[in-house]
Amino acid sequence: MDDRQRSQLGGTSGGDQPASGSPRNPEIPATSIVIPVTVSDSLADVLGRLSALPRGAARFAIPTGSALFLTASEFRALKEASDHAGIDTTIETEDPLRRQLAAMFGLRAVQVGAPPGPRPMPPTVAPFPPATLPPPTPLIPGGSTPAAPYPLTPPPKDVTTPSTRRSPLRRQHRQPEPAVGDSSSTTSWTPPQGATPSARPLGEGSSAHDTLLNPSTPAGPGKAPERRGLTRRTVAIILASILAVVLLVAAGLVVAAMTLATADVVIELRQQPLTTETTFRVVAEGGVDPGGDEIAIPGRYVTLDVNVEQTVPATGTANVGITPASGVVQLANPEAAAVDIPAGTTATGDGGVEFRFITDVSVPAATDDAPGQAQAEIEAMTLGTVGNLGPGELSGILESGVFFSNRLTALAGGADVDGTVVSETDLDSARLAASEAAPGIAVDRFAETLQSGLTPIPSTFQLGEPKETFDVTAGAAAEDVTIRAVFTVTALTYDDADLDSLVRERIVEDLGTTVPSGFVLDESTIRISAPETVARTDDDPNGPLVSVTVTARAIADFTPEDAAALVERLSGESHGDAADTLRDTPEIATFSVRHAPDWLARGMPNDADRIEIRIDD
Repeated sequence: MDDRQRSQLGGTSGGDQPASGSPRNPEIPATSIVIPVTVSDSLADVLGRLSALPRGAARFAIPTGSALFLTASEFRALKEASDHAGIDTTIETEDPLRRQLAAMFGLRAVQVGAPPGPRPMPPTVAPFPPATLPPPTPLIPGGSTPAAPYPLTPPPKDVTTPSTRRSPLRRQHRQPEPAVGDSSSTTSWTPPQGATPSARPLGEGSSAHDTLLNPSTPAGPGKAPERRGLTRRTVAIILASILAVVLLVAAGLVVAAMTLATADVVIELRQQPLTTETTFRVVAEGGVDPGGDEIAIPGRYVTLDVNVEQTVPATGTANVGITPASGVVQLANPEAAAVDIPAGTTATGDGGVEFRFITDVSVPAATDDAPGQAQAEIEAMTLGTVGNLGPGELSGILESGVFFSNRLTALAGGADVDGTVVSETDLDSARLAASEAAPGIAVDRFAETLQSGLTPIPSTFQLGEPKETFDVTAGAAAEDVTIRAVFTVTALTYDDADLDSLVRERIVEDLGTTVPSGFVLDESTIRISAPETVARTDDDPNGPLVSVTVTARAIADFTPEDAAALVERLSGESHGDAADTLRDTPEIATFSVRHAPDWLARGMPNDADRIEIRIDD
């Protein structure tokens, strides 16, 4: 090995002169183990080798193409592992960033680099020749040789040394290799018989890369080759294959969408409202058919009870009591047994004033010479001054035989004010309101009660005398009065089925005269109003003449042939042209178009069979 090669490995030539003009670092231990870092190593691999070393010194040779030791976290992990294993670690690299990171964590760093100028391609390294080496020199003077943590085995013939391997993703700066046969750069040795091969310490005449700990290098036949990364060519092929598959799938989706796309066109046809009136006679049982052009349908009378409730305000005025009179009465029991009078018991005095007992009272039985005596508090049942009575003005006998009298005190406290009361006029107003509301209520009542399909003629309603009740009487103080009346109502009815079968033809004929050109009558939209009497007399044997209002809709005449022609015009058109075509079709009022799949639709399908037109009712 010449001086330039030694300078790249951080060592010196056979003399004491420094290589490449750099002074030799006196702090690097003279005896240390070199641990190369290959481009396929992981951080765990390197730290595993470090932890297996005995205490001493180690030198890590990091090639430029390695993906390791480019971050502070990796150098921190190396520093912690070195301190834990008691290893004095030195970093050999030509990368100034790695040397700077090593210095940040207190690790020794040695510059190992190629000389300026173009770098020649390294020659193929010959396989390690078998050689017999002297026994290893102890790492510690006077100590024993520790067992090597990794076997040192020459690499296979078809595997190049780590310094000549190239990273598939990073540019590899190659180091010039020493010439084959340079005895100054390589020293061969053979471990003692029975001993485990170990790393050889650097001694006299050795270089920085004389000792290699490389567990990824195959140790002999049957061992797996060291791992290699993907080449750029392999990555390009994989990416191109993925892109081709994606493009193929996308093309398939486009073709499927173009061939399977559909369009659903929903249209609403233009409409015109129609109105006409039709008259007919309803002839009850026993009536006479008028004959001629006049249409007659059969009818029958139906009688129902109709409940009517109406409320009107009270308009009378009078003095209205607001508080009741009260006082104390004396009680005398002539009977041989005591009499108990519970609170709430009512009684009426000889003068017609009604009162009630406020509290419970027990009247003792009579003795031989006198009735049992007691007194009780009472209150007038009628509010106002009508209950105010002087002493002795209230007297009488209870049903129990006990005598009562206010002979000692007066009844007082009743008060009146001017207020509203119900008058006889108010009752008449309530009766009138019920009679006027009865026909309208009868219509609803008939509609709820009659079997489906029967229609009453309101003008034929006949109301009987009502059965009425009022919630208050005339003269009572109240703000309003409510009447509840039950009317017996009789009405002439007809069957809607008879109207449809006997009058429908006339109705369709009358409506047909009002349909505008280009439209047709939609008979499903015909609606007939409630009947209204045109003419009626009670003695008319032909029955009442009834008129009904008929409404319907005429829709634009749009035939299946028109729809097929429209589909042909729409096929292949863009969204805008299709909208113009639909908008210019005179029969169409509104439209909407839904495409499937809508995410790829660029217009109407070219195939007319994939366009469907539906009419929205």
